[in-house]
Formats: sequence, C-alpha cells, structure tokens
Amino acid sequence: MMRKRLTAGLLCLLITAGTVSCASEQGRTESQNSGMDTNTEQTTAEVVTGPEGTLMAADFGGETIKWYLWDLNGIEISEETGDIIKDAVYKRNRDVEERYNVNFAYTSSAGHLADWDKWFTTCQTSVMAGDAAMDIVGGYGYYMSAVAIDSGIFFNLNDVEALDFEQPWWAGRMHETASIGGNLYTIVGNVDPGYYGQTQTMVFNKDLAQELNIGDLYALVGNGAWTFDKLVEYSKLSSADLDGDGTYGENDRYGLALEDYAGIDAFNSGFDVKYTEYDADGVPSVPGLTEKITDVITSMCDFVINDPSVYFNLKKMDGDAVNMFAKGNTLFSPKGFSGLHGMRELELDFGILPYPKWDEAQPEYYSANAIHNTTVFAIPITADTERAGCILEAMSCLGYQNVLPEYYERALKGKGVRDDESEEMLDIIFNQFRFDFTYIYSYAFGNVQAPSMMMRIALQKKNKPITSLWTSYEKVFSSTMERLIGSLQ
Repeated sequence: MMRKRLTAGLLCLLITAGTVSCASEQGRTESQNSGMDTNTEQTTAEVVTGPEGTLMAADFGGETIKWYLWDLNGIEISEETGDIIKDAVYKRNRDVEERYNVNFAYTSSAGHLADWDKWFTTCQTSVMAGDAAMDIVGGYGYYMSAVAIDSGIFFNLNDVEALDFEQPWWAGRMHETASIGGNLYTIVGNVDPGYYGQTQTMVFNKDLAQELNIGDLYALVGNGAWTFDKLVEYSKLSSADLDGDGTYGENDRYGLALEDYAGIDAFNSGFDVKYTEYDADGVPSVPGLTEKITDVITSMCDFVINDPSVYFNLKKMDGDAVNMFAKGNTLFSPKGFSGLHGMRELELDFGILPYPKWDEAQPEYYSANAIHNTTVFAIPITADTERAGCILEAMSCLGYQNVLPEYYERALKGKGVRDDESEEMLDIIFNQFRFDFTYIYSYAFGNVQAPSMMMRIALQKKNKPITSLWTSYEKVFSSTMERLIGSLQ
C-alpha cells in the first residue's frame, strides 16, 4: 500500500535554462509593483481547512485564467478518457476552477528544441506589449529558467503571497537551490505530472543476481551499504565473454549498461556532488574543482571507459542499453520512471534500486530528476500575480493530493514494479532529491557546458584528466555566473 504521508522529496524537480537578451530592470520593477497592487481586493489570507492544507480562499468572479503552454504539457486535458492519470488531471483542473470560480483557457503550441524560439518570442511579444493575454506560462524546462532571469518578463515568485514553497506539493528545497539572492522566476511542482516520469532509478536483473549469488540487494540498500564500490564489484562479477571471441560486444554480458546521458548525470545527485556554494545572502558561486568532484569523476571515468564490465556506446546512447537489459545481458541499468512503463511486458524478472551512495559515510540515498524535459511555470509581469499564484498553488496542492497517488500507486506500484521490496525502493527514491544550481540553469552555460555536466563531458573526452578539462571550462563557468547574478542587480 502507498504510504499515507507522501514525502516532500516526491516533489523535487525541475527547472533548467536558456538564454535571451535582457529587458531593462526599471521596466521589470514597475511591472512587478503594478502586478502586486492589482490583487489585494481579490485574494484574502483566509486559510482553507481540510486535507489540502493552507490554500488561500478567494472568488475570482468567473474570470478566465489564460494558460500559455508548450505542446508537451500534461495539464491540458479536455475530457475524461479512462486513462487513470489523465482523468485525475482532468478532475483536478475542474476542482480548481470550481474552488476559485474561474474558467481555464489554454493556448499551446510547439515549443521544444527547434520550435523554442518561435514559442518564446510569442510569449515575450505579448508580455512586452502589455496585452495581458497570458496569466500563467508553462514551457520547456531546458530553456525556461535562464530566459526567466534574463528577459525581465516574469514575476519573482518568491514575492507572491499565495505561493508557499514550504509545502510538500512543491519541490522540497528546490526553490532555495534555484533562487539567486531571493529571486526565483520559474518553478515545478505537481501542476504538471510529466516530471514524475523523469525521476531516475537503477533497475537490476533479479535472475542474474541470483545466479551470481550476489545476495539480497534490497537488504544491502536497507543497511546503507549500496555504494559505488558495490556497483563496481557486482558489475565485474557479472561480466562475461559469452561468445568466447576474446572481445566484448553486444552478445556478451555486462554488469552495467548506460542508457543515456540523463542516467549519467544522475550519478552526481546519487553521490551528493556539489558544484555550487552560497554566501550569506544566498548568492551562488562555483568554488572550483574540489577533491570530491575530482574523485568522483576520475573514478567514474576509469570504471566506465576502462572496465569491460560496462557497456557504454556513445554512438548508441538512446535505447541500445534498453535492448541489452531486455535480453538479460546486463545486471544493472539506469532508468527513468517513464521507461519502467515500457518494461511491463518483459519476461525477465527485474527489480529497482536507488542510485548507489558514493560511500557508506554518505547519510542518505539521493535521487535525480531529468528536469530538462519537464514543464516549468512562470507568471508574466502583466498578470494579476496573486490570482495566478492562487491558481498555481491550488493546481500543485490538489495534484499532490489527487494526481500523484494515481501515478505512484497504480501506474508504478501496480504495474511497473513486481515485488514488495521494489515498492519500498520507490519510497526511498522519491524521498530524497538532490539538485545543483548549475544543473537547473545548465543551458545558460551553453549546451552541455555546465559544471554539473562535467561527468558526461569527461566520459565523452575519455581519458583527458579532469584537472585540465575543468581548466578549459573555467572561463565559461565564471562569465556565466557573473551574467546570471548581474542580471538581477
């Protein structure tokens, strides 16, 4: 059974970044003050009692809430279809409309990769024209965060009274990680359920583990002893040249098959690697190449590049490891939760684990989320900010209460997971998320040039020492951080 108390870690997710030219700070300040002044009569501080906690009470008199979304959003559901997740979203949306006496109107268009510029230009033009055509904006996570910082068209969410980021339906401590000196312009929570599937886990072949007499991996996790060293040890034990040709190929057996770069990035969170530190005012900086970063990346590169027990094919990083695991030719493989849905029909018996710790001294197992592929939300400076905040808070709160349980219990535990122990692993995975500022705003550093992506860069560069590799990127790190912080001053 699903735990009645859903942990705050379940909601840790996502925001990432892009770049666009800055609007004037004067224009931003005037618009922000204007937005705050328009809302005092509509929203009260009255607290609604009940399971949804502390939602503000308000009646917006039948007003239309205008959503501007990219086409890959998961909230624009027009009718019930029998799909458990979509139906839960549909009902949640209707509940929010009724609670606040509003009507939702959606405008969505292609906004992914090649379509991003056109999508965002439409948003920017509308806001700069002051036409109030958008109350809430939800777009492609990889680009939205830095755009929100640089463009000057979005409101500082930390100044919206109706938004309470201490509540478990938001991203745990995510708002602190993503803030720059108290400024936060995009957020993710249970508004859009799409981010649930981006949580990263580790699947393992239960039959192969038994054949190799590895022991109880679930108990290993429970004892706090599932670490990087154990991943290496068991991977080496699993590997075998099955066809006897003296080399390792697709017909041989491996310990670890790396599926994609999201799976690689997730080791940073799993090992609790910190690329950013904050001063007393909450301003972030990149301190440099620490001993922990050096040890982790050097060890991972040695394991992945030089050890034959790891299947890692840069030319086939999208789906090839899935086939390796499906054939029973690997013991471990990273997997996003959305990928578990496609494994329901596999004949082999599999279980799931959290990512390993770096070592046993690490106090917790930490999880990652591929936030680049999620919807992040912002409030335009032309909107009634408190009204928009009330709606976002209610959407996330009621999503937490009514949508997340459907996904977590039925879609995952009921179909994607095959034993009670794996259900316990889900609880561990969703309980503790780790994100780094430079991952949230990664695209601001340029495509795949952020400090938090140095592990995947090092693997691409193979045996280039991390010290020289880091040095070659330091100017990018420094200039980007200066620009991000400077845009808020």
